[in-house]
Amino acid sequence: MIQRLATLLITLYISISLQAQDKKKPGFTKEEFRARQEAYLTQKAEITQEEATKFFPIYFELQDRKKTVNDKAWEQARARQPVESKPQPWRS
Repeated sequence: MIQRLATLLITLYISISLQAQDKKKPGFTKEEFRARQEAYLTQKAEITQEEATKFFPIYFELQDRKKTVNDKAWEQARARQPVESKPQPWRS
């Protein structure tokens, strides 16, 4: 009886785990986000389609460059070894 219950629980656990992995990540893809961002900013800034056509390629290029710099900075920060903290005399 206990063996059947254990088998049932393990089977249930595995099936729930597999179902949880099949779900799509919440949020937007990069393209979906940018399309929504472009529409929102175009509306709020009240710019024309011609202005938007000139502005957004430059804006998204800047965003990509900022992400590259940020990713590199985080990579370097994670690669550093932690420094041992020495007790400071004024923090006694």
